[in-house]
Amino acid sequence: RGTCHLYQQVQDSEETNNELSAMLAATPSAPGEERKYRHQRLLQKQVQEVHSSAKKLTSSQARLQHQACLHLQVHRLEKQVKTLLHSNSAGPDDGAVTRELRERVSNLESSSRLSARSLFNMSRQLVALDKLHLSLLQLLESVESLENKVDRGLPDLQREISKMEFGRAQITSTSALLKEEVENQRASVKALSVGVSALQEKTDKDHSRLTEVQEQLSNLSSSLQDHDVQ
Repeated sequence: RGTCHLYQQVQDSEETNNELSAMLAATPSAPGEERKYRHQRLLQKQVQEVHSSAKKLTSSQARLQHQACLHLQVHRLEKQVKTLLHSNSAGPDDGAVTRELRERVSNLESSSRLSARSLFNMSRQLVALDKLHLSLLQLLESVESLENKVDRGLPDLQREISKMEFGRAQITSTSALLKEEVENQRASVKALSVGVSALQEKTDKDHSRLTEVQEQLSNLSSSLQDHDVQ
């Protein structure tokens, strides 16, 4: 019964692993859906490693089944040896036969103990493998739940990004207009500066002429005063 239970554990592990592989192998290859399944590729790699371990355990299980059969044969031989030892029809050569049988039984008992230990270790490995499968399933469900939440929030995020891009376009347009206005103001200031310089130059010339006229008037006034005195 223990061997059958062990075999069933291996089969259940393989079925679980195949289920995981099928779920992950169904990943669509469309570019738009590649983001949704980005984490599942890593899980698929882990599942493949677990699947390889399961195959090794299956191979070991086949060998252990053979050893379990030997274990049954040991018990049968033990019964036969006990029957021979307690037989009243023992002949003169029965001592050698008995020793040989005891030696063979001892060897088979050693093999049986090794098989029992291997079966125990195999059972522990299968339990660990089942736990790993369960963890992978839970992890896959968590990843899918997280991706679904991201997918639900993605439209809102895209709308916010569109708003930001629109605002940036408006800022860029406004900046271009401001830059153009600043350039126009610079040109106006430059033209005004040239006009002011020309006006200043004209003012200086007019001031110089006014000074000359004032001097002429002063000289003329002096001449008139001298003429009146005479």
